[in-house]
Parts: sequence; C-alpha cells; structure tokens
Amino acid sequence: MSALRLCAAALIAIVLAVVLAEPVRAETPEACSEAAGAITMNLYSVALARLDDCLALDRLSPKQRVEALAQRGDARFALDENDLAIADYERALELGGADLEILISLGRVHSHADDDETALAVFDRALAIDPDSADAHYFRGVTLYQLGRYRDAVVALGRHIALEPESSDGYYYRASSLSEMQRFEEAIADFGKAIELDPFDGWAFIQRGVTFLEVGEPRRALLDFDQMIGLEPESPSGYSHRSDALRDLDRVDDALADIETALRLDPSQADYFVQRGILRLDQYLYAEADADFREALRIDPHNAWAYNNLGNSLFEQGRYTESIPLFSEALAIDPKYGIALFNRGLAGFRSDDFATALADFDAAVRLLPGDAAAIYMRGRTQYFLGDDEAALADLGRAATLDPRDGEAYVARGLVHHDRHDYAAALADYDRALAAEPALVWAMAQKGRVLIDMDRHAEATAVLAAATTLAPAYDMVHYRLGNAYFLLSDYENALAAYDRAVALDPRDSRFLLQRARALSELARYDAALADLSNAIDIDPDYTDAFVYRGQVLAEKQLFDEALADFDRAVMLAPKNPWPLNNRGLARADSGDYSAAVVDYSAAIERDKGYFPAYHNRGLAYHELRSLAEALADFNEAAKLQPDDADVFFARGDLHYDMAEYRLAIDDYSQALQLDNRAAWVLWSRGLAYAQLNDAGAARQDLDGALAMLDGAAREDMAASTCSELIRQGSMALSLRYCARTVSK
Repeated sequence: MSALRLCAAALIAIVLAVVLAEPVRAETPEACSEAAGAITMNLYSVALARLDDCLALDRLSPKQRVEALAQRGDARFALDENDLAIADYERALELGGADLEILISLGRVHSHADDDETALAVFDRALAIDPDSADAHYFRGVTLYQLGRYRDAVVALGRHIALEPESSDGYYYRASSLSEMQRFEEAIADFGKAIELDPFDGWAFIQRGVTFLEVGEPRRALLDFDQMIGLEPESPSGYSHRSDALRDLDRVDDALADIETALRLDPSQADYFVQRGILRLDQYLYAEADADFREALRIDPHNAWAYNNLGNSLFEQGRYTESIPLFSEALAIDPKYGIALFNRGLAGFRSDDFATALADFDAAVRLLPGDAAAIYMRGRTQYFLGDDEAALADLGRAATLDPRDGEAYVARGLVHHDRHDYAAALADYDRALAAEPALVWAMAQKGRVLIDMDRHAEATAVLAAATTLAPAYDMVHYRLGNAYFLLSDYENALAAYDRAVALDPRDSRFLLQRARALSELARYDAALADLSNAIDIDPDYTDAFVYRGQVLAEKQLFDEALADFDRAVMLAPKNPWPLNNRGLARADSGDYSAAVVDYSAAIERDKGYFPAYHNRGLAYHELRSLAEALADFNEAAKLQPDDADVFFARGDLHYDMAEYRLAIDDYSQALQLDNRAAWVLWSRGLAYAQLNDAGAARQDLDGALAMLDGAAREDMAASTCSELIRQGSMALSLRYCARTVSK
C-alpha cells in the first residue's frame, strides 16, 4: 500500500474515531425552539401551538420528542389542562424512561387535580431515583399537608429544609402543618423563618397572624396583617384577616371598615359577606347579618361556613329548631366540619333533645379531640341524660384542657351537688372562682351548696356579692332570700324575694317563697295574694296549695284551708306532705280523729315520714289514746333522733301519764338538742316539782323565765302559778304566784 493511502487510511480512522466517540447533536427544529422561548415568557397558548407543530415533525430525535412532550405537559399544566398534561408526561416517561424532573412535574399536576394519593406515589418514584432530591421532598410534603397527614408532612418538609435550608416555602408549609397539629409556638417560629428568608412574602405574614389569633394574641396578629397590607395594599385578603384581629380586640367599627374594603376590592368573595355577617351578628343586627349570609350563599351555594353562621344567627334569636337544618346543610357540604357538628349539638341541647345532641357532640369530639368546648358540652349533655360518671369524666377533661374556664368546674360541681357530695361540689365551685373570680354562676351555685350544708351566713355573703355583680340575675336574689329565710331573717329575705319577683313576676317559685316570708312576719293577706298569683300562673303547683292552706289555717279559715289541702292531695296523691298538712288543719280545728286518718294515710305513703308519726302522736294524746301516742313518739324519735320537738312531745306524754322521771329524761334530751327551748325547760321544772325536787324545779322554772321577756314572760309566769297550784305544789306556787300578783 502506498504511503499516501496509509496516510488517508489513518485520517479516516481518526475521523471515525472522533465521530463515534462524540456524535454530532441534531439541530433543534425552529418550532421547538420557539415553543421553548414562549414558555420562558409564560406565553403558554403560543407555546402549546408551536409544540404541536414541533411534535408533528418526523425528524425529531427520541430525546427531542421527550423534551417536547415534557414542555407541552408544562404548558398544559399552566393552562389547567390537567388530564392532557398528565398524558404528555406519561408519554414522555414511556419514551425516555424514568426521569426525576418529569416525575416531579407529573406529581405536581396530579396534586393540582386533587388526586393527592397518586401524586404521593409519583413523588415516591422520584425519590427512588434520587433520595436527596430537595424538590421531591418539598412537593411530597405539600401533598401530605393537603391530605391532612400533618405529622408526615412535617417529616418530609424537614428533609427538604435539611437539603435546602434557605427554602422559605419549605418553612412556610412546615409551619402550616405544625399549626394544624396545634403546635402553635413551633409554627410561629417556622413562619418567622419563612419571613426572614423572604420578607416580601405577604402570605407568610398572613398565616403567622392567623396562628397568633389561635393562641389568643390578636395584637401581634394585627401587626402581621398590617405588614401584608403594606406589601399588597390592593389584596383583599389582608383586610379580611385584619378585620378578624380587630374583632378579637373588640374594635368592631374598625373591623367593619376593613371587611367593607375587602368587599370593595373583591365583591365576588362569599367569605367576605360571611365575615361581615358575623360582625353584624356581634351587634345583634340579625336581619342585616342574615342578609349577608344569604348573599354569601347566593354567590357560593356550597359555602358551609355561610350555612353554619346563618344557623348561628337563628340560634342566637332563640330559633333553635330552625337552626338545626342549616347546620345539617353545612355538614352535608363538609361532613368533617366539627364546629357545625358542635353547633347542631348545641341547638339540640337547647331544644331538650339530649340524645340527638349527644350523638353530635360525640362526633364533634372525634373530629376535634382536643376541643375543650365540645368535651364540656358532651359532659353537660350526659349530665342531663343522667350518666353522672361519663359527665364527671368529660367535665374533668374539659377543665384540664382549659383550666382558665370556670364553667367546667361549675358543671362538675353540679354533678357532685346532685349526688349530695357537698364538699366536692364546694371545692369545684371554689376552683371555678379561682379561675374566674367574677363568674356569677359559680357564686350562685356556691351559695346554694352552702345553704344545703347549713352554712347560711356564709351563703348570704357569697350571694350578696353575686347580686352586686349581676343585679339582673333573678335566681341569685331568690337564693339570697332563701339563705336569709333559713337564718330566720325574714325582713332581709323579703327584700331579696321582692327583687327576684320584680325581675320575673311570672316565676311562681319566687312568689311562693315571698309568701312564706310574709307569713312568718304575720302579713297573711299579702302572703295569700302571692300564693294565689302563684296558683294562677301554675294551677298544678302543689306546694302553693299547701302553703296557702297553712296561711288560711293560721287565719282560722279551716274550710278554705281544707279545700286547698284537698287539691294538693289530688295533685300529689303519693306525697305524704299534703296529707300531713291537712291533718294539722283538722287538728287545729279540733277534729283530732279526722287528723289521725290523714296522718295514717301519710304514713301509708311513706313509712319513714317522721312528721306524720309525731303529729299523729299529738292527736292520739289529745284523744287520750296514750299507748298509741307513745308508740308514735317512739317511732318518730327513732326516725329523727335530732328533733327536739319529738322528745318534748314524748316528755309531755310521760308527764300526763305521771311518769315524771321518764318525762324529765325526754325534756333533758330535747334541751341537749335545743338549749334555748324555754318551754321545755319550764316543763322539766314542773316535772321536778311533781317529784318534790324543789331545788331542781326552781332552777328550771327560773331559767325558763329568764329566757323570755315582755308578754311572753308574763304568760309563762301566769302559767307557772296556775300549774303549780293545779298539781298541788303549794309551797312552790307561793313563790311564783306572789311574783305574778306583784307584777
């Protein structure tokens, strides 16, 4: 071979080697280049048309076709043509194999199309290619956030931030996830980092402000919303959120001005009408509020928030049953709307439909497991359904979740109170007042339990303070009256009852108790007027008939009194109290045999009703059926060993039976129970006189006289003289009769 050919062969070999080692890149067609340029300029419709031309070319290399498909997917994604975008990305992956960037784009479009589960699977495929892809971790975290898997989102976004520590978006979405988990302090810190990295991100300011509202810091929220408005003065969202902060600060006029601005900037936003409606609801402008909520529904018929607040408006107007279908509409739109479930439960509760309310509160607690209000209302509902144990558990949990809310303690105290565990009830009412010193409900219940514990003076102090804080709270005046009544301070009791009646003249309980105070003050006609009014209000009010019968009997109007007791017996045929009182009226009229019949009927209804045994014993004593009387007094003493009157009555019976030592024992027992019982001491003195124990007799008789003054003392002195003469204690009678004569 010639040298020339050798050289030529060598040159060919070199050229081939270069060609084989580094293939010449195919030239990009003009249509494809123009499409790429249009995408960089966000001219997606232009790009789409040119990409169609590009992909129609037969001379495209496989790589160029993959690139063009991916670009067309990007353009279609930007134009919200999600299904077509997905098809292009899938075709690109089919032609070119697994590609990290195309997979991330495919995952993004699935997420945008609300197919988050598929998006998550695609991002997992991307991470299988590159476990350290910051973008794949970011978009996976955002998708997890959208799925409500906040804990997983925090983990994924944490990996993204570790790979890309300057990612303001990563901090933003991690903060949003933390906020949903109610880890508010961590969320605030992450929003702060997002703002530090991008101080012009108005939405980071918005979301940090919303989080400040969640933790009860509206002033700090207001500063963030001001920043958003400064950055984007034409953004209605900034004004809308600032309106929320101003509302929390009770600056209602300013809040209304901001929401009006938001509506001016975007009158098509239904939520802004809802916000304005809520502000009008705060001002009790129900018609205007309802109009706003209905306008929101006209704009967006599927706005659950508008339905919920329209329901709230009707609820606040006392239209509970009408509000329930509106809450149901909200739940039909959003079955996981926990607040709407809570509100529907509250409407059912107020409608006394406790079983249905409980089902709603159960569902609300499942959706809002840490919500103290939902747990509290479930506890209250269980209380009204008689499930004390469940009520105590829920109310205790509510108090633990929100220890600053005194109402949970009061409600738990009521359960203890109803179970007669007064010490536990009082402790809870005190806890409520420690949390909220001006909580009148707690003061009212504390006063009530102190009354039940016979600590009446303390009750008056607590209830008087409550009336100062809430002068229009009728029940507090009523209970204050009860405390004074039990202290026998009938004038102050009457004043308190007067205030209660003035506040609610149609409450028959108030009228009845005022009548009792009037009766104790011997103002019988006024008492009868109140009791008659109570009966007019409630014709089946058994207690009013009994007390009116008592007052009529005091006035010696026995026929009218018996008519009232007859009515009471008819209304409450199984209750021994009306029968016992009818027996008293019969006895006062001198018909002891008829009285015995009534007392016996009362005992038939309740074998443990000791007043009927005591009173029947008195009637038997008057009828000289002494053995029967003694049996009744013995039973009464067994049933009520702390009642001084029973021992006094039995002592009198023993005295009449000439059993003076037994009489002295009973009188002594009565005096142990009531050492100021002057007539008991006097009777014991007479018994000692019968036993010729003049020293003991004088001591008791003198002591009894010393306890009294005025007309009562004169009456006892005269009785002493006459009784000593009757029983033949002549020497002793000279001492007391001389006093009477000299007097």
